[in-house]
Amino acid sequence: MKYTKEQIEAIAESLRKLPPIEKKKEELSKFEAVKALSKEIAGMQKKGYSFEQISNALKESGLDIATPTLKSYLQRSKQGTAKRKVQPKTEIAQPAGNTDNADTESQS
Repeated sequence: MKYTKEQIEAIAESLRKLPPIEKKKEELSKFEAVKALSKEIAGMQKKGYSFEQISNALKESGLDIATPTLKSYLQRSKQGTAKRKVQPKTEIAQPAGNTDNADTESQS
């Protein structure tokens, strides 16, 4: 099927008139939320708040999380951001009986 330039222009005009689609809001899991709030939580700890008090404050703000879960998520988020030590590469030792035959033949 072929289309005329007029048909294509009419299609283009109808496409241009379409309203923008609202982007879906990104949703975070509880773990991701705790990770995103980790700086604020650390600030609360520096102010002397206990994990239970922080958990209660989060619940009041709309993030329903139990104290043990909060502790666990904070530990996991710290482990994920901790720098891992890079182990230096070690050379593989050659077996004791492995000698180069070319060297021994030229020495004979």
